[in-house]
Amino acid sequence: MNNDSDFDLAMQKIWANGANGTLAEKRKSDDFLQHGSTGNTNASKEVTKSSVLTMRCTPSEKAKWVNAAKGQKLAKWVTTALNDAAQKKSNRL
Repeated sequence: MNNDSDFDLAMQKIWANGANGTLAEKRKSDDFLQHGSTGNTNASKEVTKSSVLTMRCTPSEKAKWVNAAKGQKLAKWVTTALNDAAQKKSNRL
């Protein structure tokens, strides 16, 4: 029973030290809040593209689009083509 009391006393001291500010102060410090995983800041963009467009097509259609893109990424080419078509349509209205 005496060992349990010693253990309880030790735990009370640990908790008391945390409550008195040693642990609480560390949590408030800037060093404690900093971590090494800040993400890839080089990958950050001004405009975040978070919407996804998925479509199905025939292999021949895709081949035509890849050839029309002339080495450009297909996603970029499709985006440009769709934006140009939308702009032309809105100009006609």
